[in-house]
Amino acid sequence: MKTGDHTQELWGMVNSGNSRFRRTVIIGISILGATAGSVLPASAGAAEQSRHLRPFYEQKIRWSPCSFDREVECASVEVPLDYSRPSGERISVAISRQKAADSKARRGVLFYNPGGPGGSGLTNRYGKSAPKEQFKNTPLNAAYDLIGFDPRGIGKSAPLRCENFDLPNITSRPSDKDFDHFATWAEEFEKSCDKHDGQRRKHFNTPNTARDMNVIRAALDERRINYVGYSYGTYIGTVYGSLFPSRLDRSVLDSSVHPDETGYAHMTSKAEAARGFVEEWAGWAAERDNTFRLGSSVSEVMETVEAVSSRLAENPVDGWDRNTFDAFLGFDAEDVAKWQEMAERVAGLKPAGNGLRIRTVPPAPKAAAAREVIEAATYTILAEGEWPQDIETYREQVRANRDRLPYGFGPMGSLPMPPAFRSFTPPEALTDIERDGYPRGIVVQAKRDSQTPYAGGVAMAKRLGNVLISVDDHQHAQYASRNNRCVDEPVTEYLMQGTLPSKPVSCPAASAG
Repeated sequence: MKTGDHTQELWGMVNSGNSRFRRTVIIGISILGATAGSVLPASAGAAEQSRHLRPFYEQKIRWSPCSFDREVECASVEVPLDYSRPSGERISVAISRQKAADSKARRGVLFYNPGGPGGSGLTNRYGKSAPKEQFKNTPLNAAYDLIGFDPRGIGKSAPLRCENFDLPNITSRPSDKDFDHFATWAEEFEKSCDKHDGQRRKHFNTPNTARDMNVIRAALDERRINYVGYSYGTYIGTVYGSLFPSRLDRSVLDSSVHPDETGYAHMTSKAEAARGFVEEWAGWAAERDNTFRLGSSVSEVMETVEAVSSRLAENPVDGWDRNTFDAFLGFDAEDVAKWQEMAERVAGLKPAGNGLRIRTVPPAPKAAAAREVIEAATYTILAEGEWPQDIETYREQVRANRDRLPYGFGPMGSLPMPPAFRSFTPPEALTDIERDGYPRGIVVQAKRDSQTPYAGGVAMAKRLGNVLISVDDHQHAQYASRNNRCVDEPVTEYLMQGTLPSKPVSCPAASAG
């Protein structure tokens, strides 16, 4: 399938009645930015010395074969819904364990989280054991018990429920009318979540997930844990280390969030990253003006891009309209390997008299509101971040950014998500991200990953004093995922031997060697 065809198919699915895909898209682009100060409890010692929490830490785990993989054990642990009231309501957190293959070489437990928020740590998208599949080509399963878990609110761990109101049609440059439709959707979605789980939702947050992890650790009778987290999972790992520094040993943060950017700011940062990639491509195209004739400078190429986008807004051609064109630029600019195809596509669509065959692309049908009840922890967890509560703030941002940040899913960086209409008050301040008492680790970051922009990984590595492994790639999640020896070997050596690279590491993309 051609790049343009893929982009059109993607936008068509987003703007269709395919509610499952639309939920996947909105969750996929809503990865939480890091948040920051906690009031419960201040330290691991304070939590573990509480007589009210002792029964949770001392509970016995009853293992049985997992339904999805008989070679992996599954169980559940009980945790307080509200850690400030441990004698109150309890919930169950589902966990899995694949025992270390070499008992003589075993060095402890390795916790795993794939990201989200909303991702299951028990099973992957194919219904297989998530940590087992993630690390099957590494020696980690020889030395570690691999521990997967569904964070609270997700999967088999007291899942939160909302009613599914299908997204309104998404346009690359939202008008005021588009904004109103989206804001209505976001508000109704939040109301439906509140209807199903109400004030319980405020306890489904990252600090409590970290506290749940510490209960799991203690119930496993382990002094410390090791940790590999991806995307939002990097935030869970840093919150755990910040709250329980004496309980964290080796840690790997892959595709890290920024330690100082909260929910809405993180969304905007992703939109800014997408524009940066398009401008980087524009510089490349400008150096090849004799070939593509798009302009001899970044500004000239961007003017050509805007001319094409404006023309397609009025007269779609060959299945391309403004939405598909703007999305195509943002998606493909991340991947250097697609830059030539991008330039050829833009050159082919460049206005040139009557040289293009024009046809009308009918607008996508407006999605009807559904009432299917779905799992929806994502927006509840995102709500712990900083989101302006004045709807006019978002309207102003959309107006300011509609023509500057239209690429990929950039428009979503300005629109109000359900947390903008949050129906509860977070019960505690946000966790100060710091490394105070646990060993240095590794941050792995791709330079052109718009989901977790490179600057976030750089900032996280600096904040924690971790070694940064930079990858000249656009793919989200690198370690044990891309068959890239430059990444996999130093990370695996660190997790197995405890040896950190002596300096920052720069890696090519896997396809580049």
